[in-house]
Amino acid sequence: MKKLKIASLLATLALTFGAYGRNIESKEIVIIDRVHKINLNLNEKSVRCSALGYGGRELKISVNDLEWISFFDHSNRGEAEPCMTAGMMSCGQDIFNFPLPGSDQNTPENQTLQRFRSLGQVESTLKQVVTERLRIDHDNLTCHRSLQETVETIVDGVNFTHFRSGDLGEYPFEICQQL
Repeated sequence: MKKLKIASLLATLALTFGAYGRNIESKEIVIIDRVHKINLNLNEKSVRCSALGYGGRELKISVNDLEWISFFDHSNRGEAEPCMTAGMMSCGQDIFNFPLPGSDQNTPENQTLQRFRSLGQVESTLKQVVTERLRIDHDNLTCHRSLQETVETIVDGVNFTHFRSGDLGEYPFEICQQL
């Protein structure tokens, strides 16, 4: 959660100050902020370390309930089910799940995988926040809109998150000023 807030702040600052002195205004409007009850089935298939959709291996869990809760598709290319990540970690395997040379199955990372896979059916809560972002250019009288959806849950004391965003295109400048 803290990392996502910092990333959001940095993105807003980049949009605001990255315009080289232009009169750019950024606004964020929270559209949805709700908590859902979810059911997870954690096992060998739904708990994995994968680099698909990321720059490095991350601990990921499948969250099928995202199919009906979320606006965006939270599955990564090459994966059929929506997922959430606990962040980067070494899993003692490469991206194709082959053991790395010298890897030990009793490493803390592999113990974490086994810990989550052994949980089975888990009830949890999922926080969903959908934010509309406006980038208002007062010099060119333009307004650009986008949506970002962030989902968060905690499983066995570990935070899992995921976000997606989508471009909504241009919007009338006069209306953006009033928002």
